[in-house]
Amino acid sequence: MTKIVDSNDLSALSALTRLMVKDNNLPAIHDHLSALVNLKDLDCSSNKVSEIENGIMFCTHIKRLQLAENELLSLPKHLFRIFDIQFLNASYNNIRTVPFAMCFCADLKELDMS
Repeated sequence: MTKIVDSNDLSALSALTRLMVKDNNLPAIHDHLSALVNLKDLDCSSNKVSEIENGIMFCTHIKRLQLAENELLSLPKHLFRIFDIQFLNASYNNIRTVPFAMCFCADLKELDMS
């Protein structure tokens, strides 16, 4: 099998606007995601995500973020440096805290934390 893209170097996919990685048992959203500068839709639902690293804040065009059915205990404040975010689904986690920074996401239209 030929390896097309090193999982730590996603710069070859910088034009990508939609990434769906649901149902993959991912433990975290890692910093190398920051190479996807044109990403608008990210679906990481139904994994085992318990950590979201800082790199996601460089994906400034994300409008839709699916984090449902993971193992998150909180939403990190760097997540809310994505000012264009309009839809955030973090349902079916164990979220106990939400940062004040969420108030700065003026475009946020739908937030599901049920």
